[in-house]
Amino acid sequence: MSDLVLGVDGGGTKTLALVATTGGELRGVGKAGGSNYQSAGESGAKAALTEAIDRALAEARASRAELRACGLGLAGYDGPLEQAIVARLVAEVLPPVPRFLENDSLLVLRAGTPEGVGVGLVAGTGQNCIGRDRAGRRLQIGGLGALSGDVAGASQLCTMALSTAWQSFDGRLPRSALSHALPAALGVGSMLEVSALAPSGEPDPAMIRAVVPAFFAVVRAGDAVAEAALGAVVVALAAAAEAALRGLGLGGDDAAVVLGGRTLQHPDYQPLPQRLAAALQARGVSVRALEVAPVVGGVLWAFDQLGTPDRARDQRLLAAAQGAGYRQDSLLRIVGV
Repeated sequence: MSDLVLGVDGGGTKTLALVATTGGELRGVGKAGGSNYQSAGESGAKAALTEAIDRALAEARASRAELRACGLGLAGYDGPLEQAIVARLVAEVLPPVPRFLENDSLLVLRAGTPEGVGVGLVAGTGQNCIGRDRAGRRLQIGGLGALSGDVAGASQLCTMALSTAWQSFDGRLPRSALSHALPAALGVGSMLEVSALAPSGEPDPAMIRAVVPAFFAVVRAGDAVAEAALGAVVVALAAAAEAALRGLGLGGDDAAVVLGGRTLQHPDYQPLPQRLAAALQARGVSVRALEVAPVVGGVLWAFDQLGTPDRARDQRLLAAAQGAGYRQDSLLRIVGV
């Protein structure tokens, strides 16, 4: 019998697949573009999943038929309608082996806790917050973009930063370095020229890549207006995490929040997770920063599908992932993101 399992982390920007043995040894990693069907379309999502999985299996010198279990966390796996679409796509890509299929927030939760109990709070391309209790009940808070009040997805942060800069520029807010730093990051002379870069009012990926790092640089410099804007994001994220904990009745050791996603893990964006952690810890919540890439959580969920828990095996996998450089930032460099 084969001893291989598969973990997959599929987001709006990238998809990572990781093959490991049931003993906790790493065998192969693969990368492709985004597999959130809501942005990539169903055919695009399926193609990205297939590509990432094929690359991981090729590196492991294995085939789908050798997989014993899979753990997948895919962006877009939200309500019942969305879940049915994602489940169908996955069924078309993978063999019918024991499978854990959920939102990518629960990969973060499983990678950061021994039993996948608590809250996974993710901010990357988008924002999501999902809690899970010991009975396996899940509660999702937001995750639908601006419609559900999300504030920490990359496009939302970009829009917030530009809005704050504009209000400082025209006098609705006090003077801020944002009104100079953001146009400079975009290669234009003033806020008046920014509107031409986003005629629809929505930032494109290039704007997001320029504006978000520039915003955090201004925060780190101590700009009061930028810090206040970031404070509002912290309040909203803390409220989401607390709502998930409260809704599931999670307390004591189970009142844990694991932070994941580029915005909450990037070394240049640390003011956000630091202030968020402080806000939650002041309310008695344990906050954990993810030490490995979320896709490792997919492998752990795959292990869970095999039956008897094995903490020693889980620890071997986590140690191997860290030892191989499979941390959130290093893994992305390994696979060329």
